[in-house]
Parts: sequence; structure tokens; C-alpha cells
Amino acid sequence: MVKRNFDWEYVVIGLLTTVILIGTIFLAGKQLSDHKVGALEQEIQEIEVDQRSQLLSYQLSTESNPSCNAMKKWVNGTVKESQELRKDVAQYENSRKIKNSKYSVLKKRYMNLLVQNLLQVKRLEENCQQNYTEVVYFYSNDCQTCKDQGAVLSQTARNSNNTVIYPLDTSLNMDTINYLETKYGVEEYPALVIDEKLYTGFRGRNDLNQIIENSSE
Repeated sequence: MVKRNFDWEYVVIGLLTTVILIGTIFLAGKQLSDHKVGALEQEIQEIEVDQRSQLLSYQLSTESNPSCNAMKKWVNGTVKESQELRKDVAQYENSRKIKNSKYSVLKKRYMNLLVQNLLQVKRLEENCQQNYTEVVYFYSNDCQTCKDQGAVLSQTARNSNNTVIYPLDTSLNMDTINYLETKYGVEEYPALVIDEKLYTGFRGRNDLNQIIENSSE
């Protein structure tokens, strides 16, 4: 009888230890997730301020015909910031285990930054004869090949200085993204718009490189 009570005490202690361990791991994971979201929020805020400042500078200087060198400097700065932010967002989403309530709004702000940067690049191309290859990438959460397409695009961007990737998450149901989908006739994912032409379905590295090469000719 005494032995049975003794064994039961060990079982209870083991269960309590397991619960405490799981709780500790969960809290540690949540703190890490919150820290990453906080870092992303700070990064997005800084880029938003930079882009707003550059936009105001451009508007102030339109009457005096700003030099293309100044415009190129503004745009190249935001392109670099946007692409670095794209990597950080992808890294967070690939490692995310615990949901963060702030992340949905944060990602919408990130989407707006991408579209703003896309417009800046197009303005620079039109006014100053600069050559970029803008790849607007539409994806959704329930798309089976979208993650692979994103990996191919990231590799392509690393190997090209003039290729800029704009991944737009259609699952967010944002008016801006919905408008672009309608404009380009996107009906399935993954979908790529390169040089104003729509390409649907997964595109491997060689196929994608050929499309980009042809668009830049």
C-alpha cells in the first residue's frame, strides 16, 4: 500500500515537471516571436519615415526639375531597404511557430511599402531612363507551390542587381493588392507580372531567368 502511494507521487511530480517545461518553452517562444515582430515593426517604421521624406522631397522639387542623380539616389535607397525588409519578413514567416496578434497589421504596412516602392521605381524609369526589372509576385496561403516560387525569386534577386521582387500576399485582402490583381488579370497562384506581362504557374530558375532576360532586351 505504501509502495503504491510512493509510485503515484512520482507520477504527479513527473506530470508537473512536464507541464512546467512545456510552459517555459512556450513562453520563451512567445517572447522570441514578440521580439522579432518588434524588430520588424521598428524596421518598417524607419522605412515609412524615409519613404515619406523622399516623397515630400520629390514633390517639393518637381517645379525645379530635380536631377536624375538625386532621384536615383532616393529610389535606390528605398529599393535596398525594401529588399532587406523582404528577407527579414520571409525569415520570420519561415520560422514562425507562435502567432502574434500585431503581425497581420504589420504585414499590411509592409505590403503598402512594397507598392509605394514599385511606384517610385516606375517613376524613375519613366523620367530618367533607368532600367529595372520589377517582378510583382502574387501568392496566397493555400498555394502549394508558392513557397517554392518565393525561394526561386529570392535566389534570382541575389544574382541580379537590377531585379526587384515585390511579393504581394493576396490572402490579406487589401484594396491595393486586389486592384493590381484585377489590373493584370490574376486568377491563379503563383502569378508573376514581369515587364507588365502576366505569367501564371510555378516558374523554375532557368525559365524565370529567361523571362527576365527577354524583358530587359
